[in-house]
Amino acid sequence: MAKDRKEKNKLNGKSKQYINPTRLWHDIELPPLSNNSNNSNSSPSKKLSDDQISIKFELAKELLKTENDKYTTNSSTHSASDRNFYATMLKSGTMKDKLSTLSVLVDESPLHAVQALETLMGTAKKKSRNISMQAIENIMNLMLDSILPNRKLKYFRDQPLNDPKVTNEHLIVWAFEDFIKNYYYDFIRVIEMLSHDVLMHVRQKTIMIIFTLFKEKPEQEQNLLKLLVNKLGDKERKVTSKASYLINQIFMVHPLMKFHIVREIEQLILLPNANERSQYYGIITLNQIILSKQDAKVANKLIDIYFVLFTKLLELKDKEIKKDKNNKKDFTKSRFKITKSRSRIKSKSKKKVNNKIEIDDAANSKLVAALLTGVNRAYKFTQVDHSVFETHLNILYRITYIGTFNISIQALMLIYQVSFNKESLSDRFYRALYQSLLDPRLVTSSKHAMYLNLLFKSLKNDSLIVRTEAFIKRLIQICGHHFPPFICGALYLISALVQKHPSLHHFITKSEDHDDNSSEENSQKYDGRKRDPQYSHADRSSLWELSIFANHFHPTISLYAKQILENKSIETQPELHNHTLSHFLDRFVYRNPKKRDRIKGGGNVLLQPTIATEPGMVIMKRSTGISPDEINVNSKEFWGKKLEDIPVDQVFFHKYFTQKQSSEKNEKNEKSKKKKKKRTDDIDNFIDQEDEDEEKEIWKAMKATLPIKLDSDLDDDDEDSEDDLENLDFSSDDEEEVYEEKGEGDEIDEEEEGEDEDEDEDEDEKMEMEDDDDEEEEEEEEEEDEGVTTGDDNDGFDFMEDEKDIISSSDDDKRIRKKVKLKHLPTFASYEDIAALIH
Repeated sequence: MAKDRKEKNKLNGKSKQYINPTRLWHDIELPPLSNNSNNSNSSPSKKLSDDQISIKFELAKELLKTENDKYTTNSSTHSASDRNFYATMLKSGTMKDKLSTLSVLVDESPLHAVQALETLMGTAKKKSRNISMQAIENIMNLMLDSILPNRKLKYFRDQPLNDPKVTNEHLIVWAFEDFIKNYYYDFIRVIEMLSHDVLMHVRQKTIMIIFTLFKEKPEQEQNLLKLLVNKLGDKERKVTSKASYLINQIFMVHPLMKFHIVREIEQLILLPNANERSQYYGIITLNQIILSKQDAKVANKLIDIYFVLFTKLLELKDKEIKKDKNNKKDFTKSRFKITKSRSRIKSKSKKKVNNKIEIDDAANSKLVAALLTGVNRAYKFTQVDHSVFETHLNILYRITYIGTFNISIQALMLIYQVSFNKESLSDRFYRALYQSLLDPRLVTSSKHAMYLNLLFKSLKNDSLIVRTEAFIKRLIQICGHHFPPFICGALYLISALVQKHPSLHHFITKSEDHDDNSSEENSQKYDGRKRDPQYSHADRSSLWELSIFANHFHPTISLYAKQILENKSIETQPELHNHTLSHFLDRFVYRNPKKRDRIKGGGNVLLQPTIATEPGMVIMKRSTGISPDEINVNSKEFWGKKLEDIPVDQVFFHKYFTQKQSSEKNEKNEKSKKKKKKRTDDIDNFIDQEDEDEEKEIWKAMKATLPIKLDSDLDDDDEDSEDDLENLDFSSDDEEEVYEEKGEGDEIDEEEEGEDEDEDEDEDEKMEMEDDDDEEEEEEEEEEDEGVTTGDDNDGFDFMEDEKDIISSSDDDKRIRKKVKLKHLPTFASYEDIAALIH
């Protein structure tokens, strides 16, 4: 020890550093020791007394402090500008700047930054949540990046201190390792305090920090695991779900730690004061462990935990039942002694108690369901004698009567597995299963496929045909109260049992004899009210109820029933979801198939439910929509199939779409015919229009060849041209339409009459322009035969009696010229014909 004191006194005289600055202090090469050159295992330091170890430890701490001081004063480590910058940021910078500066100093050389580490720890212990969380995150990053090695740290007393080749370098490194071990423990205590914070987001952050430290480094893994498991009992559901998820991630990263994690969860859920939330989430976490054949020890531990918790729950249930009975007795005794007002208060409090009991029952049923799920999963990997399970069979049978129907199914499945491996299914199991058929909760249960599969496996291995017949008889009887999916599964189950036991076909097809009414025969008749199925005398009856389902409205049920009656096997393995109403509607609205679900966390398929491949097993998928292998009913491939190749449950769609397709074709044909007819009509109208246009063009050309301009009355579309007639003189000696000369008095009378007749003549002209060409020719012939008449007798003639239409001469005798009837001109005439008429 005198040597150690001399070295301690000479420390101040040395200026050289023992260890060079480095980020990874645990990778520093130290001089080899005699006992263990690798310095990985603890050496026998028990030979040194506690006083000697304490003296060595004080010397090592002094050496470490001196080493840090030399590093700070050494000008070669940092330049003057860097030192000034660090000093400025630590004094006047923001909190984030200070934390960043301290992290940089520690990251350069952790062994020479003890003071910076202590400053970070002091910041992490502050009351401000934001500042504390920032400091904790910085410390966590430093621990993971450079400070913590990939092994567990050692205390100073656990190092090989008695080795004669121990140098100051060894003491400095060992002292720093002891400092980091204590420092990391204090850091975890700070995290533990924040994990119980009032704010939920702070607790979630601390859980994530605990998980990261536990996953990356082995130091303090037991304390970190305990902190993480304890968060399964948090009061917030989000925090507990997060903790459960992170624990499952640890199973994947560190599969060898399954047993340790299971043991830690066991300590939590079996505590006397453990709440229901911690128990439920603890069991759910255990249920999700992926087991293998090498995990028999873990599976045995899980089975023990599950049954211990079963017994604990049943004990609590028995206490509640006894307490309720005592309360009812006390209530009945005292109800006649209290007044009406008090009785109302009592009834209200009783309602509150009943509501609380219902909530507790729902929570317990969820927990029991989770326990049964875990037992069913772990049972296949256990290596325990069956006597251990037989001791717990009474518990399972009690669960079948106390719990919900889904829990009863799971309990019966577990009983079947235990009994089947023992190669003896008891009558008690078949009685419980036979009674479950009449449970009214079976109609609304969501475990129809699981129940039918359990029923099939139990009846397939039953050696008593009479009991199997009783089960089939009751199963067909209850199908009248169920929906088509369950009925299809039940009929498929019966068909598979008939194939397994051919003697059942006679039971299905034989007829009952009701003539004999003797007392002995009545005692041997079928009685469906019997508690034990083998004593119901189902062999005395027949399965006449099956004939009713042969005429069922659902096509698949009708087909299955007919096939069973005809002793034909049902080849297609039914998927119960395909017969539901939702699947029918999905087809009808052309719903596309969904993508296949993948479990998060790498898509592990071990946790996914497997599809039953054993004949007689039914399938019930939870997913909705159309399966990827199924052809859409609105596709041409489906329409093109023959009706014989279509499944019976899809015949409706095939007929519907084929009729719809044919009606659409007929509509298209009718529309095409209408379009063709319309085209022909348009072409005819176009041709007629072209003919009219050609006639008009010919008439214009003829008018253009005449030396004189004709009256516009010769054109059907134009009005009368009055100016042209003023310059024309159509008087001729050959014509006899000439008026005699009259006196002046007669002329005046004639002019007055002409004024009265103007209106009549205008109306006649309008009517004549609307007539056809044939009618005009007939009128012209009639007018030529009648000759010239006076103004009073000119009906049916078209004369121009206006003053402008009468061409007068320049003679003094004022003779009245004859009126020319323009209508008597031909409609289409040549130039020569018109010239002959004029002359």
